[in-house]
Amino acid sequence: MQILNFSCVVEAENGLHMRTASKLVSLAKEFEGQISLIHSKTGKMASAANPLSLMLLDIRKGDRIQCSISADNAESMKEQIEIAFSN
Repeated sequence: MQILNFSCVVEAENGLHMRTASKLVSLAKEFEGQISLIHSKTGKMASAANPLSLMLLDIRKGDRIQCSISADNAESMKEQIEIAFSN
């Protein structure tokens, strides 16, 4: 199991909306790993397995988030997360 921590800036015009939250939930299931997000401004944390908790983070365009991934293929998951937050 690999643990990977990184930060990224949300570039998606609508921030973290339901479509992006759904992508993150699917990623967590597909890769069989744990993904946690922390909103840098508020310190609120959410698991990618819970779409409602992701939406409650209220992440908007330009916000920085901290991500923590625990999975065998964490690098692959990181790439997918970065893509999700850039679209």
